[in-house]
Amino acid sequence: MKKHRIVLWLMVAMLVTGVALADAQPKVRLVLKDLDTDPNAAQFIQLIEKGMAAAGTPVKIEIVKVPSGNYAEKISLMIMSGDIPDIIYFQGGDDKIAMQNLLEDLRPYVAKSKYIKNVLDPHSKTRLESYPYLVWVAPPRVRAPVIRKDWFDTLPSAKAVATNPTVDTYYALFKDLVQKKGAKFGISITGATNGVEELDSIFDGA
Repeated sequence: MKKHRIVLWLMVAMLVTGVALADAQPKVRLVLKDLDTDPNAAQFIQLIEKGMAAAGTPVKIEIVKVPSGNYAEKISLMIMSGDIPDIIYFQGGDDKIAMQNLLEDLRPYVAKSKYIKNVLDPHSKTRLESYPYLVWVAPPRVRAPVIRKDWFDTLPSAKAVATNPTVDTYYALFKDLVQKKGAKFGISITGATNGVEELDSIFDGA
């Protein structure tokens, strides 16, 4: 419905003012986590608009502000209240919205795209078939632990983990790092320990 309103508005504007359709700039509302508070967002959006104009599709991008709090919850509340941005970055909760047929099937657009259809890897194509309202042009995320090379070269326990990652070999390595190398911790990760994805990617193999 929103697409139809935009096209109708452009046709009326063209008839009334004589402005060519190519000169019109439809507005696209974009909501993306933390983008409305990012000091670099304005410059980022300007680059997108410049590139779109150069490609023959001028557009004005409006950043939608998200109330503070749980992002996924706030987005769901926004959509359920009838305020549906044109482009949405989801961080969970999209399945409930999709079940109400509020999201567009993006597969026809991808099929007609100039670039996206050619850069989707097999995993992303399968993901699109399962979630046709989501396009995430990225390969599967693979996390890997790293260690200082000089420690790796001088600690047999480090080489043991590399060839045989078990609970016992990890324990021996962390003990050596603290006792022999003066490390304060056996392991460090970004963020808080409740972001277990990084720990899982390291220890699931053990």
